[in-house]
Amino acid sequence: MKNKKIKFIANIVLVLICIGLVIFVLRGYLGEITKAVFQTNPFIFVVVLGLGMIYQLLEGENIKLLVSPLQSDFRLREGVWGSGTVAFFRVISFGAMTFLSEVFYYNKKEIEPSKSVGLTVLRLLFYKVSLFIFGIACLLMEFLQLKRDNFKFVPAILTGLLITAIIIIVLLLFSMNLTIQAQVMWWIQKIIRNPKLREKIDRLNLAIFSLREVMEMILKDKSLFMSVFFYNCVKLAVWYSIPFITFLGQKNNSFFLTFSLVSFAVVLAGVIPTPGGIGGFEFVYVLLFKPYFGMAATVASLILYRLASYFLPFFIGMFYQLVRQQKNLKKEYRQIKKSPN
Repeated sequence: MKNKKIKFIANIVLVLICIGLVIFVLRGYLGEITKAVFQTNPFIFVVVLGLGMIYQLLEGENIKLLVSPLQSDFRLREGVWGSGTVAFFRVISFGAMTFLSEVFYYNKKEIEPSKSVGLTVLRLLFYKVSLFIFGIACLLMEFLQLKRDNFKFVPAILTGLLITAIIIIVLLLFSMNLTIQAQVMWWIQKIIRNPKLREKIDRLNLAIFSLREVMEMILKDKSLFMSVFFYNCVKLAVWYSIPFITFLGQKNNSFFLTFSLVSFAVVLAGVIPTPGGIGGFEFVYVLLFKPYFGMAATVASLILYRLASYFLPFFIGMFYQLVRQQKNLKKEYRQIKKSPN
């Protein structure tokens, strides 16, 4: 009885802490978001939110496909909740809980911890591959235009693509070749003496083992592999279409230009070490779009883009967590009432 009461109180405190963190994180954004909503053409606002929701559905289907070899009854809805959960914890923890929240979500769905880690890393790998392909394609497609515009950021974009490619190659080499993984880890353990760093290396080693296990399942089914790759590409295409809508009516607006610029921004932000991607993306977005559309239009576009790609999944995740905690509290309260004093 005492343990049940303690657990009940602990869950209430957890809910209050989460609400407090949400208020703390959003306090600087609510004014800007509200202003942008009221100043934006209703058609543009609805289309942007619509694209944001389509992205979430595609991400949900992507997660569902990845999980399907391990859990055949995993549904699209659960994939959307999973994506929202990761976004929620990314925001309130400033990026610290991004990886773990996804692992815990799969684990809550009765997937083994090691396979949960593998799924999380595999989803990241597919995402990085899609980012790289779109980044290269956009650079080739818009190179002459960028050259005519005296675009100064091509070296930075190439560096970002190179770092992304290195991450992909390292993950693939380690996950597909046990000998390489064992040799590299042996040398790293020999060189690094710091206990904290060694602990992180051990966690990375475990994640790669888990990735190999899950990847083998995906590769066995070629149609599943192609479906996951397809959904990753389509979701990015939807995501990258948002700036074109936000800049409707602007003089230099072009679908392929805005599509390419946001592709470059995502690649560059992905290799800038900022907590939860907060700050890095905004900085790069303004840097790339401002020369074409001016500061005022770029900031307005950025707010709408962030609303659809960052805060929308966050609110979905927040709703899911509140409903889940409410159910847990009701269940625990009923158990306390039934228990003898």
